[in-house]
Amino acid sequence: MEEVDAIVIGMNVAGANVSKELALLGINTLVVERFAQERIGEKTCGDGLEKHEFRRLNLEIPKGDFVIREITKGELVAPDLKSTITAQAEGIGINRYQFNQHLVKLSINAGVKVLDKTTAVSPILENYGNSMKVSGLKVCNKKGEIKKFRSKIIIDCSGVYAKIRNQLPKSWWVSEKVANKDTAICYRETRVFDSDLEELFVRAYFSKEIAPGAFYWIGCRDLRSVNIGIGILRVPGYPNPYRQFYSKLIPLHPYLKKGKITWKSGGIVPARRSIDCMVANGFIAIGDAACQVNPISGGGIGPSLFAGKLAASVINEALEKKDTSIESLWDYNVKYNKQYGFIQAGGQVFREFLSSLSDIDINKILGVQVLSDEDILYAIEHGKLDAGFTTKLKMARKLIKYPKLLFLLRKMQTRMEKARSFYLNYPKSSEGFLEWRKKVHKFFSVNI
Repeated sequence: MEEVDAIVIGMNVAGANVSKELALLGINTLVVERFAQERIGEKTCGDGLEKHEFRRLNLEIPKGDFVIREITKGELVAPDLKSTITAQAEGIGINRYQFNQHLVKLSINAGVKVLDKTTAVSPILENYGNSMKVSGLKVCNKKGEIKKFRSKIIIDCSGVYAKIRNQLPKSWWVSEKVANKDTAICYRETRVFDSDLEELFVRAYFSKEIAPGAFYWIGCRDLRSVNIGIGILRVPGYPNPYRQFYSKLIPLHPYLKKGKITWKSGGIVPARRSIDCMVANGFIAIGDAACQVNPISGGGIGPSLFAGKLAASVINEALEKKDTSIESLWDYNVKYNKQYGFIQAGGQVFREFLSSLSDIDINKILGVQVLSDEDILYAIEHGKLDAGFTTKLKMARKLIKYPKLLFLLRKMQTRMEKARSFYLNYPKSSEGFLEWRKKVHKFFSVNI
């Protein structure tokens, strides 16, 4: 059985980045990727990166030919299309496929071995004291041949389905199942026009009728091409996003019919806080496999890049100590949640609040601008609303005749703070985990 130091499953952004970081630390790393190398990065995405995430997480803002343009503002549009909030937000538009391929090349140049067209089949477990640990991986190559690899650490970057994490023993904390209602199903297209559009814009539209539980977006890649997409929360009875796209979104914006479709794809993304525990003996989960996505914006590239760099550092220390136990890897949980997990937790509360409202209620709130551009940007960036929001609520005379909405807004603000506090105070060791998890699950089981 061939042996390596680390095996990474999947080579989208999370997998390509962590494998590169591991190789740069001198760790013998193997990546198992089910698609051909030239197809890596073909994934549904809004094609935008938020600069604030990179600054907060102390990451270098990506530069290269994959950058399409600078983004200086975004618009949030109410369901009635009458109220619009313009947010001054810094970002970059990217070609997501080219960006991912850029990361793949960096990884290979760092010395990573890539097995493409190879499927991760199942984890290999072995006894580890009074417990078990992940000690390897069974794979199937393009010829249908089954092979086994032994490894000191397995890193699951296989996406929202978390193929290996979900096969681990049910008693392991890391094997937490993610409910359908905590994910969104998406469909997107890129369309190209024969003549220039009037302006460059990025717009997110709230509409329970079109995109229940989430939103749809239209963003200019340049003056002649747009990225159009729709996300729908996977609650019982959710509509098909493809049908919603063509029966409701396109008819509402008829100018889009003039564009030629050059790309289309669909997929599922997490829409919640990170999973409670992201490590086990000989195992770490990163990216969508660990639900490392901003629940409000759906952005996951920044958190995945940060998690990969953090995981590589923790794994390197563990390998130096020759100890890849859950305790040795626990710092990954702690540092991720104190740097970004707390933002996700607060963001989930905000997303659930918006999902609970009717289109009429959202029209009222955005119409009187109780939730301003600064408020929503602050919520996305910090997982809470700033102190000025309380003052605005007290002065929201136009909402006095809607006491239920005022009550819900105040409740949301309080719950966002509480959710953040859980993750800012994540247990420093596994000893306090079960009590912490019990409180978190009780908190999130209550609807706003």
